[in-house]
Amino acid sequence: MSAAQPAAAQSQALVQDLGGTRIVAGGVLVVLIASLAFGGGTRSGMLGDSLLQVLALPLLVLVIATPAPQSLAGRGAGIFCLLLFAVPAAQLIPIGLTRVLPALANGGASVAVPATSISIAPATTLLAMLTLIPPIALFLAVRRLGWRERRLVSLVLLGGAIVSAFLGLAQLSYGPDSKLRFFTNTNINDAVGFFANRNHLAALLFTSSLLAAAWAVHCIAILRAASSKDRTDARVIVPVMASLAALVTLVATQAMARSRAGILLAMAALVGCYLIAATDRRRQQASGLSAQRLFAVAIGIGGLLAVQFALYRVMERFASDPIQDGRRVFARLTTEAARAFMPFGAGMGTFVDVYGLFETTADDPGGAYVNRAHNDLLEVWLEAGVVAGILLAVFAVWFGRRALAVWRRQAGGFDIDHALARAASLIVLLIGLHSLVDYPLRTSAMMAVTAIACALMSPAPWDDNLADAEFSRRSRRRRRAKPDVRSVPETTTIIAAGEARARRHPPPNQPAVHPAAPEHWPAAWRDHPDGKQPGTSDPAAAPPAPKSWRPE
Repeated sequence: MSAAQPAAAQSQALVQDLGGTRIVAGGVLVVLIASLAFGGGTRSGMLGDSLLQVLALPLLVLVIATPAPQSLAGRGAGIFCLLLFAVPAAQLIPIGLTRVLPALANGGASVAVPATSISIAPATTLLAMLTLIPPIALFLAVRRLGWRERRLVSLVLLGGAIVSAFLGLAQLSYGPDSKLRFFTNTNINDAVGFFANRNHLAALLFTSSLLAAAWAVHCIAILRAASSKDRTDARVIVPVMASLAALVTLVATQAMARSRAGILLAMAALVGCYLIAATDRRRQQASGLSAQRLFAVAIGIGGLLAVQFALYRVMERFASDPIQDGRRVFARLTTEAARAFMPFGAGMGTFVDVYGLFETTADDPGGAYVNRAHNDLLEVWLEAGVVAGILLAVFAVWFGRRALAVWRRQAGGFDIDHALARAASLIVLLIGLHSLVDYPLRTSAMMAVTAIACALMSPAPWDDNLADAEFSRRSRRRRRAKPDVRSVPETTTIIAAGEARARRHPPPNQPAVHPAAPEHWPAAWRDHPDGKQPGTSDPAAAPPAPKSWRPE
């Protein structure tokens, strides 16, 4: 239902769908919390990923089975998600083809071998396809939610990031042997939170800092618009302090993860925080405190904490030789493998199986195990071929159009909803940049964050804020129509219990107002105010008047 339709109609539609919306919102929160808690692994088929898929499958079925008003953009989003599922499913279809495998590491000649499917490892491709269930379910479900529920989802996501940040600090406090590290293969000397890799904790922190900034801008705008007396109210000042404290925590913990890409992208995220504050239209509607200044204070405090606790550790990582980092070798070999398996790719999730066919001892003298290409674009190109390029191009076009829409004045929602949509666009952009040097989208947790960010960029199916405004308008109208009886004289009150008495006892110099007399009464009696017979002052000369006519 469009925002241009009457508020009453939108309110009625909202009430009719309220039960289903609450169920969907509850399912989104359950899957989101589970994703942040159990989705930190980087390999498909782990127990945490299986649990997420079990939890997300009912939500996906509910969203698909529940009818809802769909626009052209909504149907396009559904088709795109279906194509994401179709790519690995098509790679599992049994077909007869012949693959030419390259020379092995021992110098053998290239050989042609028969293949039963496009994927060279069907079981791995199946696991990769199942990992798409939680993010697709979250994306489609959040698109169904109204503005209120989307705000709640953003707060839960922000809260999960803060919990993960404190968990990372506790991991550093307890040392490498901490029982708070939930993965065997992990960075034992760094903060990782609920993840196995410090880079992925860093990704969660710099993306969540944008959500914290959006809420901080909103709370500061409320504080600036409040009167001098209300600015000391806990309901006004506590949200401001909480949002700024969340921003400080996320900025300070970023240094604990010691992710070089994470720190650089965190700086870019801070620039995004200023952009969110600068584009808030309420900045010109009140005077006093400035969101930019408070941001500067919060970021300065976070920077001091980072310098105090982790500057030496961060600089130690930046001092390493970037040429020996290995990413250039990974990119070169991944590109060679992608060209060899064109045009359909080697199969989703088959990077490890394919990379070993192209790696030699000269590429890695130490014989280290390479599990990812550290460049998601190249890895997806290797695994899905030309189809991956087409889908990425379609997504880029959609993202560009939606980003322009949310940074302009979009229809529907309040200022906080616009700020969250802008923060979501920056989240998707930064995750895309991070994917060029790492693999954050290979974790279920960051896939869930990205899916929710894409959904927050999409317009809500109805404007429940408009329904709230209509309800508030009607409530105010009812309150104005019903004055306080304790402050109104009894003879002029308009409440139902005293209305008849007010008509019988009008104020001086005003005629009395009586109910209409029965038609069978004589005309003289009906016209006389007291029910008396004309020409006489004796009430007994007239028939008894109705009780409602008689003076008390």
